[in-house]
Amino acid sequence: MTRQFSLRLVLFLLCSDLALMVTALLLATGARMTLPFGKVAPPSVWTIPWPVYALGLIVWLVVFVTLDVYHPRVLTQPGLELLRALGAALFAWMILAGVLYFSFRDVSRLQYVYFLLICQALIVLHRLLVWQVLRRWGAGRPSAAGADRGYGGHRPRHCPRHRGAGMVGAGARRFRGRSRR
Repeated sequence: MTRQFSLRLVLFLLCSDLALMVTALLLATGARMTLPFGKVAPPSVWTIPWPVYALGLIVWLVVFVTLDVYHPRVLTQPGLELLRALGAALFAWMILAGVLYFSFRDVSRLQYVYFLLICQALIVLHRLLVWQVLRRWGAGRPSAAGADRGYGGHRPRHCPRHRGAGMVGAGARRFRGRSRR
């Protein structure tokens, strides 16, 4: 059983993707302080300034919306949705790396690689969790029926007598109720 495409689902996925990005930055900072790789420095060196979080939110929002991660046709196919989200996250990560190169050079490259790995893992886990919740509570995956087909809520019907005729408009419905005598 599928349901109509929901704007609430898109807003939830968009806000949760932005929250995952901030969470991944925080976890990457913790991982940089904890793991014994790279240079040894006091924890204050590895803290990320708040403008980096703001830049990350802006870049993530622009890239995810521009690459149509939340398009109705993509949201109906779980595999395509996951690939599109992971690709958009990788692209946003590269753009943010370029922005940080010109603005904040104090961010550790190793910490930034941790950020990519953690962000990709969080996106996969989040999407799997959302799919399971939608499946468990009977909502299924959202269908794109009515989302962008342009019929104003009317779904075209197929004529049962003429299988090769294709779709028939609303005018053919009035003949459906007649009896065949």
